[in-house]
Amino acid sequence: LRAKYYVNEQMAELLPKHQVFIRSIGKQFEVEGATQIQHDEKGNEVGTLKLLWDHCRETDNPNEKVVYLHNKGSFHPSKTNDLMRKWLTRAALSEECSNMPFSCSVCSWRFSPLPHPHNGGNMWAARCNYIRKLIDPAMFQTSMAQLYHGGNDPWIGTGRFAAEHWVHSHPTIQACDVSTSDYIWAYRDIPELHDDFKLEAAPRYRLREKSFRRARSKTRSRPQVITFEHRWAEYKFLYNETQP
Repeated sequence: LRAKYYVNEQMAELLPKHQVFIRSIGKQFEVEGATQIQHDEKGNEVGTLKLLWDHCRETDNPNEKVVYLHNKGSFHPSKTNDLMRKWLTRAALSEECSNMPFSCSVCSWRFSPLPHPHNGGNMWAARCNYIRKLIDPAMFQTSMAQLYHGGNDPWIGTGRFAAEHWVHSHPTIQACDVSTSDYIWAYRDIPELHDDFKLEAAPRYRLREKSFRRARSKTRSRPQVITFEHRWAEYKFLYNETQP
């Protein structure tokens, strides 16, 4: 069973401090060392994000850190998805993200502001006091559809891509990442696995740097998605706030 293999692979990256809670979808199987909190015959990652959001709103410790993982590649197995899943899992469960400073609200392998604020693959660690500020993830896709008049657009984070945009959607986001590679976003030029992590505030690349210019060039056909005016308008619509 491919999904079970991927989950076991991810469980092997846990630190002793991690507690694991699982929401399963479809075929059910036991995961040693984890507590299953919900099972659904059908569903998607929005339901899991909702459970995480609910927990952060209910916890007595606003500085508690939570990690979101999923078994990426179980529907579309490929070498690229395998590599991405391993990178994202290692980063989200790393000592660096686990011990992120208070200047970080979300920590992942790579954060990119292009074409919208996100981390490709959508696995991360975050502080509950930041997660509490976010729109209910079950309502986020609808809100994005209202703003952008529907659509299923990876360039702006609508439709099924809204879940990947959700955690970085608030104007007070303080993103950090740990990748020391030149990788920015999408599924090209993903480096081979190595152990070099270094936590820095994101984005760690300036617009003039070669790797960031290369990523920016991918958006030339859609320049409206990367303007400050576009980002401010989205913040205002979703949260009635702009960046401080």
